[in-house]
Amino acid sequence: MRPAIAGRPLLPLLLALVTGWALARAGSSGSPDEEVLRRLERQEARWEALARRLEASAPPPATTSACAPTGADLTAVREDLRQLREELLRVVPTATAPTPETKPTPLSWENNARFAEAHRWVEDRMATGRWGDAQRAELHAWRGQLKGEQYQALLMKLVVEVNAQRLRVETTHGPPF
Repeated sequence: MRPAIAGRPLLPLLLALVTGWALARAGSSGSPDEEVLRRLERQEARWEALARRLEASAPPPATTSACAPTGADLTAVREDLRQLREELLRVVPTATAPTPETKPTPLSWENNARFAEAHRWVEDRMATGRWGDAQRAELHAWRGQLKGEQYQALLMKLVVEVNAQRLRVETTHGPPF
C-alpha cells in the first residue's frame, strides 16, 4: 500500500468541506455590522408604528389638569382640605398634639460646683491613661449628682479620649461607662 493512495479518499472530502464553507461564507448577506443596522432599522419602524397606533387610540387631553384647578375648583379644594384638617384634629388624641417647649431649669451654683468637681475628677482619671471598673463605678455615682447635659458632657469627653486612644479601657464586664 502506498501512502499517496491511502490519502486519496480524504482529498475529495476535504475539498467538499472547503468548498461548502466558501459557498456558505459568500452566500451570507454582508458583514455583521450591516445585519445589525438592518435589524435596528426594522426595530425603529416597529416603534414608530406603535407610536402611531397609540396616538390614534389615546383620548384627547383634558382642557384643565388636576394640578392646576380653575378658580371655582380651587375654592372647593380649599374647603375640602379645611374640613379634612378639622376632622383630623378632632380624631387625633391630644397626647400626640405638639406641646410648647418648656425652658430648661437654670442650673444652680451648687450644681455648677459639682460639675466643676466632676470635670476635675474626669481630668485626673484621664491623666492616668487607664479606665477600669472602679472608675466606671465612680462615674455612675456622679450621674445622680449632675444634670443630664452635664453628665453627657463628661461622657463625651471620655468617649473622645477613648477613641483617640489616649485612655485605655480595662473594664472586665459590661460597657466601659
